[in-house]
Amino acid sequence: MDIYKKLEDDIVNVGNKIAMGDITSLDGYLEIKKIEDECKRISELAKDSIKENFDSFVNDIDNYGGEYKGYKFTVVNGSKKFDYKHINEWKTAKENLTSIENKYKTLFDAKQKGLSGAEVDIDTGEILELPKVNYSSGHIRIKKQK
Repeated sequence: MDIYKKLEDDIVNVGNKIAMGDITSLDGYLEIKKIEDECKRISELAKDSIKENFDSFVNDIDNYGGEYKGYKFTVVNGSKKFDYKHINEWKTAKENLTSIENKYKTLFDAKQKGLSGAEVDIDTGEILELPKVNYSSGHIRIKKQK
């Protein structure tokens, strides 16, 4: 049995143990979380190894004409990323954006509480639109106690 199938089976088995009442849901959660954490650690190790060996991979892709064992390889160059955080003009614009976002968040919260007139901008008298809201799914945070 390959390691990926075993991990999948382990997770399914934990779910079955919870459903059958063999373990508490929190014991099951801890088991699944441990598997998830180890998978993340291994994934980071794989990413690091790919970075360390990137030049060798590119060289072999060239040597094999971009095809190997039924796979086609294409090298995608990294992209430019800009950092504006040290530019005063950008900082000011970012602060203004934060101020605007806070104003609309406050409006949303006021409307949720049923406060009438909250949609009117006090300074300009303008009717403000409510921001669109998306909700992320909940999650459980655990921390080992000392």
